[in-house]
Amino acid sequence: MQIIIARSCMKEPVKIGDVAKLAGVSSSSVSRALNPDRYASEELRARVAEAVAKLGYEPNAFAQSLRVQSSRTIGCMVSDVANPLYAEIIGAAEARLQEAGYLMVVANSQSGSRELDLLNMFRRRRMDGLLVTLDDDTREDVLAVLKDSGVPLVLLDRDINLSCDRVGVDHRQGAYAVVSYLLSLGHRSILLETPSHRVRPGRERIAGAEAAVRDAGLPPSVLKVSDHVDLSQPHVFSDVLQELARPSRPTAIVTLGTAMLAGTLSAIEANRLRIPEDISVVSIGDTTLAQFAAPGITALRWDLKQLGRTAAELLIERIEGRAGTYRTVTFPTELVLRRSCVPPAELQMGAK
Repeated sequence: MQIIIARSCMKEPVKIGDVAKLAGVSSSSVSRALNPDRYASEELRARVAEAVAKLGYEPNAFAQSLRVQSSRTIGCMVSDVANPLYAEIIGAAEARLQEAGYLMVVANSQSGSRELDLLNMFRRRRMDGLLVTLDDDTREDVLAVLKDSGVPLVLLDRDINLSCDRVGVDHRQGAYAVVSYLLSLGHRSILLETPSHRVRPGRERIAGAEAAVRDAGLPPSVLKVSDHVDLSQPHVFSDVLQELARPSRPTAIVTLGTAMLAGTLSAIEANRLRIPEDISVVSIGDTTLAQFAAPGITALRWDLKQLGRTAAELLIERIEGRAGTYRTVTFPTELVLRRSCVPPAELQMGAK
């Protein structure tokens, strides 16, 4: 019987010792030459680089992370990656992190129930830092995990009792400007469709809208707030349908420019109402849907890309030890007027 010993055709991985042997130096010298943060002579770096190129050596990233306590990865957790407002922020943050040599891992929490699991996963994977937005920034259990994370953290448009850097939007002033504009057109029945008070944007928008009504000397009943935990198109569609069926239906609706805007527009169409002749609409967030709807939807916008890039920059500086006291950067909003808002129908008729 002939015994054939089959040898693997797979090439054995090149080890650091192989590089050291070819370069004629020690393994520790190779490690030093490959680490840009450690001193090594130009001659040593050149010899090691030549050996690395000849052998095709690839450093073990995980082993390096254990040695230098850095994985060069950033964890990013958002509640809905499909949200176009988040998408621009994430894209800009990722681009800036990539420039600095970091890889960003994005996780979609979808709901508060997954946030604890994702944050613990980030910790196990030795992330160098975190970019985080929360589904509910009032949860004490999530706050406790964030406090124990032990890594630099930047909060994205959330407000929790935690010492960290944060970036956000001036939602209060933005909502104030939107409602003031509608009041100036003569609207006295305004519906605000917004994420719930469980997150900072919801709380701030409600406060800003209420302040605009109060400062105009009008009764609180002018404004109806419908704050949602479920931001899906079907849920908002159902809610707006109910509001439009009331005897004193709203003459203007302010809604988030994502699936909430889609649900709102669908409900308006289902009632065979015309924008802006029968009802005015404002989008919070200048999304593609707001821009290309017919007619174009008046929108409140802010610099999403700069927000994402700033968040990444704050995190990089914190990780690399170049930051001092914790910083909060708040971005202003701008109201973009399109053709979706006019005075309410009764005022239009009275003017004729």
